[in-house]
Amino acid sequence: MENAGNFSEEYYDRLDRYLDQSMPAEERRRFEEECAADAGLQYQLDRHRLVRIAIMEKNLSSAMAGFPQPGRVRSITTRKWLAAASLVILASAAYLFFSSQRHDPAKLYGRFYHSDPGLMTTMGSADDYDFQVAMIQYKRGDYAGAAGAWKKLLPQRPSSDTLQYFLGCAYQAQNSLDTAFAFFQPVAANPNSAFYKEACWYAGLIRLRQNRISEAVALIRQSDRPEKDSLLNEIPSRADQ
Repeated sequence: MENAGNFSEEYYDRLDRYLDQSMPAEERRRFEEECAADAGLQYQLDRHRLVRIAIMEKNLSSAMAGFPQPGRVRSITTRKWLAAASLVILASAAYLFFSSQRHDPAKLYGRFYHSDPGLMTTMGSADDYDFQVAMIQYKRGDYAGAAGAWKKLLPQRPSSDTLQYFLGCAYQAQNSLDTAFAFFQPVAANPNSAFYKEACWYAGLIRLRQNRISEAVALIRQSDRPEKDSLLNEIPSRADQ
């Protein structure tokens, strides 16, 4: 890991903008993806957050030093020691808090879940016209409309892994996780499907969000996402609750 002194001013400016929540939404999303894939960057972000907290606490302590404190019986040395100890305790508590937040299944789900971007729409086949129109709805963010259109096609193609997969995507994007998992499940159980690995990823994220950790890990391991290892390293190693 690089020494903190080797980073540029722009590097720390980027960390500050993220912590101040002043990044545009798209830049924030890309930065969180980088943190998920780069443990070193995530470490520097956590470290910088604690440094900021310590500085704010020290500034507050300095500001309060000017207020009269009647009945002081402790020596200056003792008060300085207590202030230093308070900073250490605060920094440790902050680290534990942010660490627990980082490894919380719901927080992990929020960091790693991004909806499937959908398929290219060619509109070249009359047989697929309704499917393609629904795909346009999906890509525009009308997940409910897309899901409704695809469900109407399902009785004609009950074994279509494409329909099952994108119905799962549409329902997951609406946060209807149980329904989404029901559509992902047969695809994630079929290694011959073109959508097998992606279905495993999204189904695994759903199980993670539901705190069914062992199922989540088993499914995520079958995916081929580049961020898979970063997520598996952060999933809390505890039994399902």
